[in-house]
Amino acid sequence: MIEFARQKGIDNVFGTAGKVSIKEEEKVVIPEDRETFIQMLKEKRLYERFSQLSYSKINAAYKKNELPPDMTEKLRAEKNFRITLSQKTEPKDE
Repeated sequence: MIEFARQKGIDNVFGTAGKVSIKEEEKVVIPEDRETFIQMLKEKRLYERFSQLSYSKINAAYKKNELPPDMTEKLRAEKNFRITLSQKTEPKDE
């Protein structure tokens, strides 16, 4: 699909059931030696700026009761909904 879009010089490919958008972008790759890179960030006092909490990992640990009580009491659980869209498929004739 990517090569087709490149050959045609397009960034949208339309089909009978939908559309695919293709966007080429630059991606920065962190070195395999992450610890050295993290240490450099800490030495330059940039670590706090670029580090972030993993909400999915905290959520999983919370649900499994793996967090210390003093941390758990700082959190609260809320109901949430996830909606996923997908293509409608035709029933197969048997």
